[in-house]
Amino acid sequence: MMLYENLPYYLSKKIHEANLADYPVNSENDVLELFALLRAYFPSLAVRGLYDLYAQFNSGTYPDINEQNMLRDKFNVLTPIYKPRENSEVSLFMQQAYDLALIAFNNNEVPVGAIVVYQNEIIGRGFNQTRSGVSSMLHAEIIAIQEAQKHLNSTYLQDCDLFITLEPCLMCSGAIINSRIKRVYYGAKESKTGACDSQYRVFDNRVVNHHTEVLGGVMAEQCTELMQNFFSAKRS
Repeated sequence: MMLYENLPYYLSKKIHEANLADYPVNSENDVLELFALLRAYFPSLAVRGLYDLYAQFNSGTYPDINEQNMLRDKFNVLTPIYKPRENSEVSLFMQQAYDLALIAFNNNEVPVGAIVVYQNEIIGRGFNQTRSGVSSMLHAEIIAIQEAQKHLNSTYLQDCDLFITLEPCLMCSGAIINSRIKRVYYGAKESKTGACDSQYRVFDNRVVNHHTEVLGGVMAEQCTELMQNFFSAKRS
C-alpha cells in the first residue's frame, strides 16, 4: 500500500527528500519504521508526523489519544534507525579496522581490529592483545572503546560508531551497550561466541535502556579469510 499521495505537504516533501517515496507500507509496523527512517534524516520531525502517516494508512482516520499513546509506546521501543552512512565511508572505516587486525595477526594475536568513529574522525583504535597483555579483557573493542572514552572525556559514546572485523562476543557486546554506542558494523561472523547474530542476539533485548543498531557482513570475505589463515597456521 503506497500512501504518499494524500499526505500533508510537509511530510510528503520530507519523504521525497529522503528518497523514501518507494518505501512500501503494508502494516502498522511499516508505518513505525518509515517514521523512524524519516527521523534519521530529519531529527526535529515532530511526532505529529507519525500520526499523519498512521492516518493515511488507517483510511484517513486520525488516531485518537489512546491510539496516539499506543503509537508512541511502540515507536519508543523500536531499535533506533540512524541516517545510513555512504558505502564508501563504511568500506573506508572497516579497512582501518582490518589494518589493525593485521597488526594483531603479525603479533601472533587473534586477528581482530576495531575503531570508534565520532563525527567522521577515528577517536579510538584497538586490536587484540590478550596474549601479549596476559588478559582475557584485552579484546579489540574494549581497547578502542576505552581510548574513545578518554578522547571525549565521557563514559558514553552515544554519537559514535564502532567498526570491528569480527562479530562481538558477550563481554564486548555488554561494553558496547554500557557505553551507549550508536551503531556497530562488523565483518566476519563468530559462529561460537558471536553475541549479535550467531549464538546470542544481545542487541535485540528491549529491556535495556540503550539500543544499538548492528550491521554485519562488511568486508566479511576478507575478515573471514584472515581469521581462517591465522588458525590454519596454528594447526599446521
